[in-house]
Amino acid sequence: MTDNQTHQFGISSLSYPWAVGMAKGPRLKRRLSAFELLEKARDLGVGLVQIADNLPLDDMPWETMVRLKRMASEYEISLEVGTTGTDREHLLKFLEIAHFLKSPILRTGQSDTETHLGIIGIEKRIRDIIPEFEKAGIIMALENQESHSSAELAKLIVNVNHPNLRVCLDLSRALGAMEGPREVLDELGPLCGNLLYRDVVVINSQSSLGYTVEGRPAGKGLIPVKWALEKLRGYEIDHTTIIELWPPWQGDIETTVRMENDWVAESVAFMRNLYD
Repeated sequence: MTDNQTHQFGISSLSYPWAVGMAKGPRLKRRLSAFELLEKARDLGVGLVQIADNLPLDDMPWETMVRLKRMASEYEISLEVGTTGTDREHLLKFLEIAHFLKSPILRTGQSDTETHLGIIGIEKRIRDIIPEFEKAGIIMALENQESHSSAELAKLIVNVNHPNLRVCLDLSRALGAMEGPREVLDELGPLCGNLLYRDVVVINSQSSLGYTVEGRPAGKGLIPVKWALEKLRGYEIDHTTIIELWPPWQGDIETTVRMENDWVAESVAFMRNLYD
């Protein structure tokens, strides 16, 4: 990573999951575009934007991507590229995109159609493709997910043992693997190249027969981000931090998107206080 990206925080297309559009659920008549995402970052005074798999860059015509790169340069915004999946041809396509957009990382993870591979199958695929990341000078940031434990992912990273392979560390998603954020960071923190910060609370169900995990603006939930950032600083590693959000449905798409916008602004203000 370049010096200006080390320990920088930014927003993502997953900061606006409703405005960009969910794979399942209501959508705006016109979804938020990558260009509008950059405009929001500029208005918020944020210098880093990660474009993730909910706004797939491989659907974008090349001439449009040239305009996107030009706009990011004009706004003095650094870009990071994200996708999902470990298929070789898919990752080679996104490596080309990441290289063109000067993204120092390519965030990815096991896709929903790859669960049959298991952690051993994913490791085999990564061993095959990681030399291409080395040639491109780009870090593969492999996200921890519900389908495997943090210890299994740490073992994969250590087994592959390549400087271009790091972890995309998602502290809230670890709850799906029945792991707490502190134990996950203890396991994966030294391997982190990209931290995803999505604050959440755990709410008792109305029947008191279970719990619901629900999103909150940064600083309003249970994820110990101050502790996490201090811990990562102690490891003396380079990483960026990306704000993601899980805004709960508010009854209609327009009201939900308005709340989402408010949450992003509140979350950026909270993170700025941590980084200043």
